[in-house]
Amino acid sequence: MSKSIQTALHQNIPRLSGALPPELIELASSLLAQSHSKCSNLKAEEEVARTYVCANIACERLKTTLDLPQIEPRPPIAPKLYKKLYTYFDKTLLPGISRKRRRQNDDLEDRRPLPQRQLQTKGQTLDFRTNRTPRKGLKYGRIDEKLPKWVGPAIRQICKETETPNAVQHVIVGVESVWFQPCPNTERRDVVEKGHLAALVATIWSLVVSRLAEIDAGAITVKWVKQVLKLLNALKENDEVVKRIGLTDETWEGYETTSQKEHQAWLVEVNENWKEMEWWNNINEGSGLRQESQNDLNHSDSRIANDPGLGRMVDQRFEITEAKTAAYNKWKEAMLIKIQELVAQEPVEEMDVT
Repeated sequence: MSKSIQTALHQNIPRLSGALPPELIELASSLLAQSHSKCSNLKAEEEVARTYVCANIACERLKTTLDLPQIEPRPPIAPKLYKKLYTYFDKTLLPGISRKRRRQNDDLEDRRPLPQRQLQTKGQTLDFRTNRTPRKGLKYGRIDEKLPKWVGPAIRQICKETETPNAVQHVIVGVESVWFQPCPNTERRDVVEKGHLAALVATIWSLVVSRLAEIDAGAITVKWVKQVLKLLNALKENDEVVKRIGLTDETWEGYETTSQKEHQAWLVEVNENWKEMEWWNNINEGSGLRQESQNDLNHSDSRIANDPGLGRMVDQRFEITEAKTAAYNKWKEAMLIKIQELVAQEPVEEMDVT
């Protein structure tokens, strides 16, 4: 199995627990092979999404048959360009399974029992249940539905303020995993004393961002964590959040203001005991904190100067700007002068050490 196919499939269905279904891998690989002959004339900016779009189409075509979790596409190119590419591939590429396999799948669908309609009696409500097999781990549907209602908006607001939009879903799943699931460290015997939920949000955000940006967690400076903690502590005064969820006790269940000390305690705890889980393994290391259109990239320098979010700060390290070029030329000129001065000096006689 191609590593790139595996990665692309996991990116499309990050909430899948366990191994990838063989049928899904087979279809994605078949679509990718077809695409090289049927969709060969791609532009350079489209080529980077070839594997991803084949995986996306495979997930869409088999989501019902394989009972896949929610497909959450995050394409590596601008959304408008990706939509056109997806439509082109979807219309061009044939299903990557044999006619015999398709007939077997159709027969299987025909033999599945239809859901029975329940008659409603007085005092009862209809109980509609899906035929999904319960899986160990997180719930289906909205990925933050188990958490208190303030947590999802808080995470989205943090990622908006720090310009790290690709971190949103990973942070939500990470917080939910640590807060609700048993500790994966089987050698640990003590009961985990779970501290402030707000501090856990800040901690998971910093870890996810460090992995997406492929930088050491220490590079997420105290300044940025302080900004996140400040935002969390002022959450009830945030108009955007309050407008969405209100100020009822149910909405703000488990909310407490927090501190740097609480964050540090969670940081040690999660690093030592909570990374052997799907939420961490599904983060594609180095995949980036944000996705920009070409128009964004053309104007990124001025926006970085005026509004330096963390996502742009990390991206900025790899950009060759006029300011960096000027600074380098100034340093180079100074070094050449210093070298000339050293060369002009009389040579120092070598010391005889024999």
